[in-house]
Amino acid sequence: MKKVLSLVIIGLSMMIGTGSQASADVIALSFTGGEPYYVSDIRTVGWEFTLASPVTVTRLGFYDFEDDGLLADHSVAIWDDAANLMVSTTVTTGMDTSEQSFIWNAVAPVSLAAGTYRIGASVAIGEDYYYSAVDSITTADPVTFNGGAVLLGSFDYPASFDDTISGRFGPNFAYVVPEPASMLLLISGMTGLVAIRRKKQGSLTQCSCH
Repeated sequence: MKKVLSLVIIGLSMMIGTGSQASADVIALSFTGGEPYYVSDIRTVGWEFTLASPVTVTRLGFYDFEDDGLLADHSVAIWDDAANLMVSTTVTTGMDTSEQSFIWNAVAPVSLAAGTYRIGASVAIGEDYYYSAVDSITTADPVTFNGGAVLLGSFDYPASFDDTISGRFGPNFAYVVPEPASMLLLISGMTGLVAIRRKKQGSLTQCSCH
């Protein structure tokens, strides 16, 4: 029994591990067109989004105008709809490799449940552009864009929300989704172990009666 249990656990671990390593993260949002904006003060700019199902955030990023690097460091964070900080990092000028016109910094994976969140980035006068009034917005499943968000005067939860604003795209995030196949494999394996154990216990009970 111990040998069977060990073999099943090793097999499950290898399959789940292989599935996790094969999963590339997904960039939440992309856009086309729009107007670049500078700010005349210090503020947090960002946008609100809804998740239809859970995701695990792996990277946070800031928009790289003309893909030529950043002029300043930018704090980037995600908050839930109760303004609780979920994940944050700093995207710095030394990070010069962009993907989909955003420069990224990896974070320790953070799981977000289905629900509504706001992502924001710090910007200050004379720093990097962010974009608004864009022509089109594309989000990856299960993300829905709800509108722009902002906070004047500091870096914190962008409490002011406007669902008519198609932008404030400074910050962005990337994520992976839970793998149903791996979860099904785990459940199936555990079910098999339970069946084996019950069968063996039944055999022992029968033997003790003779």
